[in-house]
Amino acid sequence: MKKTILFLALLALGAASAMALPTRQNRDDSLLMVGYSPIGLHIPTLLTMPASVGLYLGTNWLVGAESGSFSIDSGDVGADSGDTFEGEFSNRGVFGRWFPGTNSFNFLLALHQRNWEIRFGTTISLDAGGSAPISATLTTEATVATLGIGNQWMMDFGMIVGVDWLVVSGLLMDDAALQVDAISILGVELDPDAAVALGLISQADVDRANKEAQKAGDIINDISAFPGILVLTLGWAF
Repeated sequence: MKKTILFLALLALGAASAMALPTRQNRDDSLLMVGYSPIGLHIPTLLTMPASVGLYLGTNWLVGAESGSFSIDSGDVGADSGDTFEGEFSNRGVFGRWFPGTNSFNFLLALHQRNWEIRFGTTISLDAGGSAPISATLTTEATVATLGIGNQWMMDFGMIVGVDWLVVSGLLMDDAALQVDAISILGVELDPDAAVALGLISQADVDRANKEAQKAGDIINDISAFPGILVLTLGWAF
């Protein structure tokens, strides 16, 4: 609730500023902007709260880059199934905002690289019966293109309040890969190739684990390209 109230208050402040002194004029007098996006109905923004830096190219263009990251582990979510995991999500990209002769309204164009690395321990079912604990690393890579519409108000003392009302994204390239680091057989951790060579597990067991991880990676990459609304950016212009 407090975040919602702050969000609405900043919108009102930005609108009031736009009436007091044209944002377009302030943009023309500025060169550098720094900011961050603390909130929005957009999964990559909510997770990473990216910081940004940009350059104003006259009154009609802002170009820049942004970066954010997020870490999580099984302790953070209170997992009690016996499975463990820890993961890092990175969200880095470049963007351009085009103000087509407007005061604050702009079109957003962006390109992001959104990657996960998740290390986990779980069990797999074996063709021969029973199960075996494994430790593995899942990596995903998603290159995401984004289009959006929004407003960015700049106050006469340099504060920036921006809102992207709608951002729509699509995957340009994506990949997911699983590396099985070790399989525990009778309490002894073995390299998966060695376990297969010794006949302790089958190659089909390993292939099945890879296939399931690939499905999970595809879902994660799809989430990285979800659309969003009401993405707030706060910053300062110089």
